[in-house]
Amino acid sequence: MQENMYIFHKEEDSSSPDGLHVPRDLYTITALQFDHCGVEQCLPGHSFGPNTRTEFVIHFVLDGTGTLTNPKGSFEVHSGQMFILFPGEAHMYTADKVNPWHYCWIGFRGERADQLMRSVGFSEQTPVLPVKNIALIHEEIEAILKLPNTRPEDYFRRTAHTYNIFALLLENAEKPAESNLPEESRDFSYATYAIRYIQRNFNKKITIAELADHIGISRSYLTQLVKEQIGISPQEYLINYRLEHAAHHLRNSTDPVRYIAQECGYEDSMAFSKAFRRKYGKSPSEYRSEWGRQREKEDISKEP
Repeated sequence: MQENMYIFHKEEDSSSPDGLHVPRDLYTITALQFDHCGVEQCLPGHSFGPNTRTEFVIHFVLDGTGTLTNPKGSFEVHSGQMFILFPGEAHMYTADKVNPWHYCWIGFRGERADQLMRSVGFSEQTPVLPVKNIALIHEEIEAILKLPNTRPEDYFRRTAHTYNIFALLLENAEKPAESNLPEESRDFSYATYAIRYIQRNFNKKITIAELADHIGISRSYLTQLVKEQIGISPQEYLINYRLEHAAHHLRNSTDPVRYIAQECGYEDSMAFSKAFRRKYGKSPSEYRSEWGRQREKEDISKEP
């Protein structure tokens, strides 16, 4: 397999053959600054590092697999995921020997870069995240690579594409760009991502094994992390979240139990009823009737 790599590096104070000059101060007028980007189809077993960076670098894996190693451990990364290299952090990354990865990347720096990355979901403990809009990010990087480096205006075009990528990353995180939470609370973890994924997708047919694979870690490791964070396994959390949503639906609607079961991710109404009884000590219908009677008593007691 032949290795093909295309890379653009920012050139400060460079002059083109026709005499156009790119002033150095153009690179300091934004809080986030593009540094370099590229696309590479790696050879089997191709490795980079050990190395440290002065800038942030995110790799987006378009195809294949590989391994990232940093001070926190080794992380398998596969198609549809992205991994970050933090400045000053020793790292090495290696393409799989059988199915080597094909990735694109972008390097950047700036006074807001660290805050942005933590808002996206990255942290030293969580350097690998899934990315749902990888094709669009790839297009933005390819657009940067097609720009010449001979005109001052091209700097702003590269900056525009770079900010488009940041917008896609924030969209990928599915959380507000602005947050009143303290900085340390913005750090995601695999457990936090799994919990939020369950909250968004509890009504779909999902399994914890599929969720762990989606994140890129083993089911046992994900279970360990979630237990450490909330005290129960992700499977228990999924069941509890579905049933609590069902209980709310039973209290506040007249929808058939069968419909509520489906809305909460249960294709089998009997399985839903059994799970509900284990949690609440009564069937969904009994729960609804008892809640209705309790509400009637409260309404009567409020009458003058």
